[in-house]
Amino acid sequence: MGKTVDIQAGARTKVFRLFSSSVPSTINFDATAKDGDISGIVEVDRWHWFSWKRETFPLQSRNSIEKGFADADFIIHVTPDQDCELVFTGKGAGRGLVVIVLAALAIVAIAVAMVLLSAPPPGG
Repeated sequence: MGKTVDIQAGARTKVFRLFSSSVPSTINFDATAKDGDISGIVEVDRWHWFSWKRETFPLQSRNSIEKGFADADFIIHVTPDQDCELVFTGKGAGRGLVVIVLAALAIVAIAVAMVLLSAPPPGG
């Protein structure tokens, strides 16, 4: 189980921030109302190509928000209509993508080293 956040009805609360990361990922969280059905607003602020961009979505029981490559600063605020609990279920693709990129860089570095080591010495 991931991070849990309790939010009072009507309180605009920053629930997630990812700063200085260009790795695309998916932020997933579940919302549960203390009484009845869940409703409210999810605001996503993105620092996108030298300007802020805000998107607004309805708060649902299951929420999935995509963070793009150009979103260098990424903030999620939630304002529920009733007291609720959010449970983050993980970021998708972000860590896996980092591992793939690092593995690719390691392979390229090994290939370059092999080419440089197998070249004949200058003048010989």
